[in-house]
Amino acid sequence: MVRNLPYTGDISTKCELWKERLLSVGSDKRLPAFDLYQGDYWANIRRMVGAVQTKSCIDVRLWIASAGCGLICPSTLIPPYSATFAPYGADTVSSEIGELRQWWKLLSSIRIGNEAHRSISGLASEDPESLLLVTGSPAYLQAMADDLQQAVSKIRHGANLTILCRRGALPGELEQFKVHLTANMRSVVGGALISLSARVLAWLVCNHPLALNRPGIETALRQLNMDSGEFVVPKRKRATDEEIKDFISDRIEEDIRVSRSSVLTAFRRSGNAAEEKRFQMLFREVKEKVNVA
Repeated sequence: MVRNLPYTGDISTKCELWKERLLSVGSDKRLPAFDLYQGDYWANIRRMVGAVQTKSCIDVRLWIASAGCGLICPSTLIPPYSATFAPYGADTVSSEIGELRQWWKLLSSIRIGNEAHRSISGLASEDPESLLLVTGSPAYLQAMADDLQQAVSKIRHGANLTILCRRGALPGELEQFKVHLTANMRSVVGGALISLSARVLAWLVCNHPLALNRPGIETALRQLNMDSGEFVVPKRKRATDEEIKDFISDRIEEDIRVSRSSVLTAFRRSGNAAEEKRFQMLFREVKEKVNVA
């Protein structure tokens, strides 16, 4: 857990300490990344992978942008960890954009698995003709911004790079590669706003597998936007902290490995309201008590 690293005041030293702890975990305590990640966002990535496997017309390679392990393959064996680029939470790497980008660069020197490349620019240089689709939250895209900018100089055609994200999530130098997503798209692809980019990516691969360069994606998403009705936010009642913790406790009792995002989804579907940050704090509080017990 990033929260357990001693304060050094220097992001390079902090990353070096993280590297030592990461590599000290034995192979018997590691799992394939594809099996380790949970939650609504990852469930939609799994759906996309399943769709790809049924379509012989395209060849897709999936890579994971991990705040704890860097760029990894789904088959890479990694230890359970807690690290994030999100600007809140106990295990955030940093709240400074410059430090996030430095951390991402430093992660590329950690040899976790047998990957030939540990950066997006490395992938682009390996096969400049390939289509490169990138999606993630604003914080993750900011962390990878320098790497993405270097990838631009490696690809043969600028149209081969597409970055799917919500409006305002990218630094200016990458704006030309962005295809922005709208909240109304959820009326077609479903789900919560936090997993919108993953759901749209799955929708693209399932419905437009032969038009995955940026012009093709822009055309497809213009049509998706036209087909999308106004997304109506459901009315929910505000719950107290104790009510939220009781709900979380019940779900954890049913399945100790249940993810925070799936519990939040179930909580909201039951007609209750809770802000993401508040729910995350309460979920962590309940989970820590369970682990202590």
